Amino acid sequence: PFVVNTWAFVGATEAGFRVLRDGGDAVDAVVDGCSYAEQHPEEADYSVGYGGSPTEAGETTLDAMVFYGPTHDI
Repeated sequence: PFVVNTWAFVGATEAGFRVLRDGGDAVDAVVDGCSYAEQHPEEADYSVGYGGSPTEAGETTLDAMVFYGPTHDI
C-alpha cells in the first residue's frame, strides 16, 4: 500500500499508511491522516486543525468531511 499527500504533513501520511499496512481500508486511512493533521498544527504549518487560521468570525473550525461514493455515506 501507499499514501499520497499533497502537503508535507509527514505524520498524517504515516498515520494513513499505518491503517493500510495493518489491513484497514482506504476510508479509515484518509480519516486517520486528516485527523492527525488537525490534531498536530505544529506539523501542519498552522494551516489546519486547532492551530489553523480562524474564520471571519474569529473561530477555528474542524470541518473535514469524507464522502464515500459507492454507498453515498458521509
